[in-house]
Amino acid sequence: MRHTFSRKWTNPAYHPPSLPQTASYVYEYDCLPCIAPYSFDPQVKNCTKYCPPSKPLLNLETGQCEGEGPKQCEMTAGNPVVISTGEKVQQELPDFVGNKQFPLNFNRNYRSYRAPEANPQFSIQFNPLPATSFSNWKRYLQPVGYTGVASKYSHLIAKPWREYTEEDGSVRYQPPVSGHRQWRHSYDYRMYITGNRAILHRPTGTDLQFTKSGADYLSSQATGKRILQVIKDNVQTGWLYEFSGGLKELYDLNGKLIQLQKTESLYQTLAYNQIGQLVSVAHSFGGSIVLSYNQDGQLTRLSSELDGAHVNYSYDPVGNLIKVERQLESVPGTFITTETRQYHFEDSRYPYALTGITNEQGNRYVNWEYDNMGRVIENVKGDNQQLVSFNYNGELSTTVTNPLGKRTTYNFSNSTGDKRFTFIEGEASNNCMAANKSYSYYTTGTSKGLVHKQTNWKGVTTLFAYNPRGLEITRYDSFGTPEQKLTTTEWHATHPWPIKITAGNEVKEYRYDESGNVVLQRRQNK
Repeated sequence: MRHTFSRKWTNPAYHPPSLPQTASYVYEYDCLPCIAPYSFDPQVKNCTKYCPPSKPLLNLETGQCEGEGPKQCEMTAGNPVVISTGEKVQQELPDFVGNKQFPLNFNRNYRSYRAPEANPQFSIQFNPLPATSFSNWKRYLQPVGYTGVASKYSHLIAKPWREYTEEDGSVRYQPPVSGHRQWRHSYDYRMYITGNRAILHRPTGTDLQFTKSGADYLSSQATGKRILQVIKDNVQTGWLYEFSGGLKELYDLNGKLIQLQKTESLYQTLAYNQIGQLVSVAHSFGGSIVLSYNQDGQLTRLSSELDGAHVNYSYDPVGNLIKVERQLESVPGTFITTETRQYHFEDSRYPYALTGITNEQGNRYVNWEYDNMGRVIENVKGDNQQLVSFNYNGELSTTVTNPLGKRTTYNFSNSTGDKRFTFIEGEASNNCMAANKSYSYYTTGTSKGLVHKQTNWKGVTTLFAYNPRGLEITRYDSFGTPEQKLTTTEWHATHPWPIKITAGNEVKEYRYDESGNVVLQRRQNK
């Protein structure tokens, strides 16, 4: 037998009349079970999974919605809110910073849609809301014979709300203990390999996507970067990802980050417990941070014995981080609390949505309000000053009103598979890409999703072309004017390093060492 919530079995198309419609236990062969990430949708009478326009592709192996093509820089407004989706993001100052070169640095960031349980389309099954439509989301039906996500990705799947009955007989649902999953920290790296694709999860929550190229993986997001095999004694021991400037990330075969390396002698080593939780980060020059967890997998304490610094983390019943206390050890075993920061979660519709922050001085300095789709509609300071409002004109247009009452409308397109900014109506701001008024993108081929043409507020147009690796090879500035200028770029055969840039009559040539550092630069005129 297979246990399931009774509300999932109200579909007569899959639930035979021989069994009660509210049966809590059903035989697998009597009913079609909805297997995560799919859940029963009474509107279509089937097991479904919805993906938003910003991430329209469903990865069956991981159960996650993913974007397509190179990522565009997120445009934000207020304290900050993603304009295209209404998602609240919060980057906090570090809880701990070491005092050595390439220091240990532990900081946290929050996103209101990060935990799978926070997905509005998922939570609405248990907490129905009026005037809520997901008609623009892409719907996937559960394939016949689907057995679920691979076990190594099970932690990415949402936990259902717990059903209980009130004294009056009404059915209610309790959110799972998942609020802590809305946060990531600066060592929260992970690599996933699914067939011919690889994904690098970054601490900020962005994903870098790669496609298989021989034995390695090549970036599919216009960076030209690679994930390389690590071979020792003719046996693969892990994976290596290298940034420009020489910073290297070393992963084990299970995709866990085990080392951040600046040089051969300057690095940080990560260690995990038996269930995969990060328990320490050690510096090659000495010193470390140690992390402790409770039974729900929530980080409860960060300690650095060498520095005498300690940080405690407290949570509410559904797992939201509500308090951070920084402590110093005055004498061995005696701790003095020096700072306390509090987080507020007061919207019963979306129990994991951050609604306010009280700072270390005890002042509630900022608040957020959400609509029925879980999108931020107002962001205001604690004294009700500096109001920023968001109005969502469907899925592809958002109007932002700043504290001075100035309205700016941002328009988007999903023609390339991802939700991308195309046009601004109103004055430019200091947000990402705001220096340009409109954009168009390649929609086919290896350049799909990359910028083809951009026009600034003066009407000046720039055209771009790329090689199959997604690297810019030609650029026409001031296209179609007497000031038109052509810039061409030639690239290293395997790395995203420019070796020759020709701009007008000027030619620059570069040579690199094996770590990507420029060792020779030559400039000349044609």
